Amino acid sequence: MKHIMFLLAGLMISVTAFAEDTGYAGIWQDKRQNGDYYVIQENDSEIVLIALPGIEATGDTLRYSYIGSKEDLQVTRISAEAAQDIYQRLQLQFNGATEGTIMPICETCTVVTIEIEKIF
Repeated sequence: MKHIMFLLAGLMISVTAFAEDTGYAGIWQDKRQNGDYYVIQENDSEIVLIALPGIEATGDTLRYSYIGSKEDLQVTRISAEAAQDIYQRLQLQFNGATEGTIMPICETCTVVTIEIEKIF
């Protein structure tokens, strides 16, 4: 837990350094799994999603970091070496400034959504 708090503090600093547009940038919490956090950073045209539960479980930062266009809010895993699973590409959907959904983009799987809420 100390590692997550340290990582969150470091990411909060990087969120403010990277984010020019504060629309979705911040720390988001899974509504169903209160200990699961996601960091979203953005600039004029790109959005970055960092899935902290995956990083905590594996230590593999690139495997659980995603980047994409703010235009369509689809993000792709940064790591080219990551396993080809349903979390390779994700769709972000926001319902206002403080609520959103993360969904895998997968034609052959049952979609499991992650409901998130902005906490910072």
